[in-house]
Amino acid sequence: MQVKNSVEKIPRVPPAISNIQVNCCLNPKCRNFQQHPSVPDPNIKRRNTDDQYRVSGSGEAKRLYCKLCGSNCSLKSNLATDREYRRITKDFERAGRVFCSNEVCENQQHSFQVHPYRYQRRGKAPSGNQRVSCKQCGASMVLSDHRRTSSRKQTYKDLSVFRMLVNQAHLRGMARVTNTSPQWIYQAIDRIYRQCVAFSAHRERKLPKALKDRKLNVAVDQQLFTINWSNRKDRRLTVIPATTSVDNRTRFAFGAHLSFDGSLLREDLEDAAAACGDNAKPSWAREHAQYWLEMDYQYSLQKALERKVRKRNKVPVPESAKSLASEPMTKDHKLPDHGSQVHAAYTLLAHFRYLAELFQDAKFIQFSMDREGGITRAYMSAFADRVIKGDCLGFLVKYKKGLGNDHRRTLVGKGVSKLYELAGYEVHDYMEANTLKAQHLETLLSDDYPDQWVDNPFHGITTPLQSTQLITTNKLPSKRRLSWLHLFSSLHGVDSLFNATRRSLSYLERAISKESNEGRAWTGKAPYDASMITRVLEIHRCYYNYLKIGNDGKTPAMRIGVAAAPLKFEGVMYFNSFIK
Repeated sequence: MQVKNSVEKIPRVPPAISNIQVNCCLNPKCRNFQQHPSVPDPNIKRRNTDDQYRVSGSGEAKRLYCKLCGSNCSLKSNLATDREYRRITKDFERAGRVFCSNEVCENQQHSFQVHPYRYQRRGKAPSGNQRVSCKQCGASMVLSDHRRTSSRKQTYKDLSVFRMLVNQAHLRGMARVTNTSPQWIYQAIDRIYRQCVAFSAHRERKLPKALKDRKLNVAVDQQLFTINWSNRKDRRLTVIPATTSVDNRTRFAFGAHLSFDGSLLREDLEDAAAACGDNAKPSWAREHAQYWLEMDYQYSLQKALERKVRKRNKVPVPESAKSLASEPMTKDHKLPDHGSQVHAAYTLLAHFRYLAELFQDAKFIQFSMDREGGITRAYMSAFADRVIKGDCLGFLVKYKKGLGNDHRRTLVGKGVSKLYELAGYEVHDYMEANTLKAQHLETLLSDDYPDQWVDNPFHGITTPLQSTQLITTNKLPSKRRLSWLHLFSSLHGVDSLFNATRRSLSYLERAISKESNEGRAWTGKAPYDASMITRVLEIHRCYYNYLKIGNDGKTPAMRIGVAAAPLKFEGVMYFNSFIK
């Protein structure tokens, strides 16, 4: 009876949270675009609505339809989107800063570094560090150097571990070189991670100012990482995606957010979900909608089996089943043993909202996105106001993967021959070649179907047989400008980061399947805990942005304007946010 009452009180659609409403029309040409649906009181028996939406289906298959244009979308929790956004931005906001230690105090959200007038200096602590007290509640804090604690020993070796970690050294190899134990290496990686987070946050808080009035070309994609099995009796793998965005021009990586929360144990999550009645609700109406529960895993296995049957019988997949296809769980996969996995759709929604905060003062933004499930929705919900203005355009990009180098070179040769055919002579000038390419792409564009797929005949060695598609917009640019945008739509920036991640970190090197393992992928270098992926991803992102020098002698941070010169490993490891 209690389950029935909890179902009856579920709202028509998830209510908006912190002005976040991801359940609305996604068609920019519709006047109902991004208009919030009404959410009547679920306790009222007769719930008439005066909006331009209708809801169809029930439970997990419930969808929201626009009455004006017919576009539809599955329901997602706004509360879960907001919480996931806060999770991925927590380090960015709080790293290297001191907040009031009282959890119920108002100054828990106001740091001493940003709001010094909210705190009072109270002399020095016995350690010699500055002591401050909160003017609101009187709690006392010490501005300690976060790099130095009494429990740390042999920390001078952290610098060597940092260098080896981003240069293909594996854990036991680092332990042998430093004459330490694997346990000490894990502790060193934790310390390096905290330093990299504090350093990156300190620099990237300046990004909105550095990006003001700039034109951006941002590539967004997801990369899958595998966790080794820890029990021979259960050899299922854990696969977790990370949402990453990179500027194609400067190669600066804005974020690599793993769909994983290491601070929440699965047992505690399941207990909390059962206590608040989540097990009796559809996923979009749950208190913990962003996390994978055991019931989600079982439901995904059932849907995977249904998709397999449909594929065998050549039956088309219905709309209600496509939402789970972006992060499939099969009998060969399992949820992580430690920590809680997050639904990739919510990480995408949160990631684009994070980008919207960074790019708020940019002059123009062009997104090049892989065809991940839910990526168009995440882009539209975060950049709706800029899409309406016309200063933000999104493109879907696809190209042929798995081709051999000989085949790729053949395609590149065909592209060069095509350019020679257009010019009548061999073109060496970069701008002249791009002008000819854009003019040719302009002839391929249709006046009636501007959102068609456009095949680029000028193949790149890393992007063979590439095609691009403009995501529907209400303000269509001219054909000439659109041809240039198609030409520069590419995932090359984010693919380069993915390749560098696999090549630089032996921890994340792609596993090789063998016949002796019955096709199962396993490597002794891969992590057994997903929290380590979060750490090494952030460490490598810091190294990639601020330390790794390109062929032009600059780092991505120098090109984008948050660094004046290449940094050294010592600059990150000895960084102290409390010293100005």
